[in-house]
Amino acid sequence: MNTRQICRQLSVTPKMLRVYEEGGLIRPKRGENNYREYSESDALRIRMIAMLRKLGFSVKEIRRIFQEKQDDVESMLYAFYVQLKAIEMQRQQLKQKRQNITAAINRMLAGASPMDSLYEQETASMYDTIRDQWNFDEMAENYVARFLQEDSEYQEGIGQARQFLRKLPKDSRILDAGGGTCYLWKELRGFSQVTILDNSLPMLLYARQTFAAQRYLLQDVLDVPTQQGEYDVVISTFLLHHLNYAEQQLALKNLLAMLKPEGILYIVDRFFQSADEKQRWKQLYEETGDQRGMQEISTEYFPLAGELEEALWREGYSVTVQRKGRFVRCFQASAAGRSYPPG
Repeated sequence: MNTRQICRQLSVTPKMLRVYEEGGLIRPKRGENNYREYSESDALRIRMIAMLRKLGFSVKEIRRIFQEKQDDVESMLYAFYVQLKAIEMQRQQLKQKRQNITAAINRMLAGASPMDSLYEQETASMYDTIRDQWNFDEMAENYVARFLQEDSEYQEGIGQARQFLRKLPKDSRILDAGGGTCYLWKELRGFSQVTILDNSLPMLLYARQTFAAQRYLLQDVLDVPTQQGEYDVVISTFLLHHLNYAEQQLALKNLLAMLKPEGILYIVDRFFQSADEKQRWKQLYEETGDQRGMQEISTEYFPLAGELEEALWREGYSVTVQRKGRFVRCFQASAAGRSYPPG
């Protein structure tokens, strides 16, 4: 396509194309007459650039986005991922602005002057903020190797989950919710219908190199599931304690919604038995000066085992629980009366 055709097809101007080219974002080939010729790949890239520009990214920032990955396909995937993160961030910023404006109105209703009510919180550049989260995603790829390899309770919990999975028929439809880097599946082979779900694209790309799943889904367990009633087994390992208690309830509801009526939910995580037990551990850590323990309690939301078991019973599931060490528990919940797989 020549310049006129690409402008008509993508609703861009020749000036915009020149800016993109001068910024190193596109490199159209030149024909024999020295006119620019745009390929389908160029058209896709221009469309992506235009979308990023509409979200507020500068040409310089977009160049950084495309330079993150050498592989063309992964580069485009990351560009889409950045758009998704930008929309999520803008949604949060709009929510904060709404709260600020509401607070300003209430201050004025209470007698404050309009000038005292004007307040706009400064925010970091959008791409730098997103990149910080992106860095966390990439660091999390080797989180197990760096922090959890010597964590005996974590390893025991993963080992118990692997034992559970080995008892399943290899053609079971399995969803791994919050599958991360697929460390769980490192020693498992032969399963033909496994879906890995995670809200981090870097995690999923890394997981594809670790385990050949049937499907990978970029999705948050807090979002309304698009695949309801599809799976024989839904498994979650060390996911819930990263969510606050209200989010844990929503995640549980969504995990159950993805199960078939006769399906099995298997959860491995760090638990307190009850709020009283959590308070006892907090008090112990304070008395002994255990800073690591205090940080863990203050930054993580260990689910409450008693409440989880009660919630599953209310939904009509029979529950078996195995305890591993101080905090790790393995919950197996199935439709009342079922005991499959055995053990």
